[in-house]
Amino acid sequence: MGLDISVITKWGAPDGALNEEFVDQNGDPAWGEGGYDWNIPEYLTRSAGLPEGPVIIVEQGEGFSAGPYSYYNRWRNYLAKLAGYPELTEPEPAEARYFPPRTGHDVGAWMADDGPFWELINFSDCEGFLGPAVCKKLIMDFDEFASQAKAFSADTVDFPKLYESFHQAIKEVVASNGALHFN
Repeated sequence: MGLDISVITKWGAPDGALNEEFVDQNGDPAWGEGGYDWNIPEYLTRSAGLPEGPVIIVEQGEGFSAGPYSYYNRWRNYLAKLAGYPELTEPEPAEARYFPPRTGHDVGAWMADDGPFWELINFSDCEGFLGPAVCKKLIMDFDEFASQAKAFSADTVDFPKLYESFHQAIKEVVASNGALHFN
């Protein structure tokens, strides 16, 4: 199990007929009665620019695997470090939980209101959509940090490779006015 990233390049309205092209990996229709639930409430702004109502995915670009969730989360922490976020520790939650508060540069991004890659770092690690408006901002961040990312060393994570995969996918989203789908 891991995080897959799909590039959606074209949307369409369903005509009521289920076309095998428009089913997900489980064989379910690629749209729901009310359309996609783009994101959970905390991340609704990330789907800005996506259509409302029922839609189908008509065309997809080149997707990629971001690896196991733990790998992606380590990469995201390194991305926050590259962007200059401070290393912070999560505050203790009001309710009990099964794991201690995390310390990392990604926590520094979570506690910020904006900054480089903020919309990507402060986003779900397993599901949701980044719409064209967010991707237009992110492409500027990816372009600005591209040369630094190539030289960035990160323990067991192939940081430059995943950075380039996201960079190329977001370029494709911006060119097509599409979306990045975390699934």
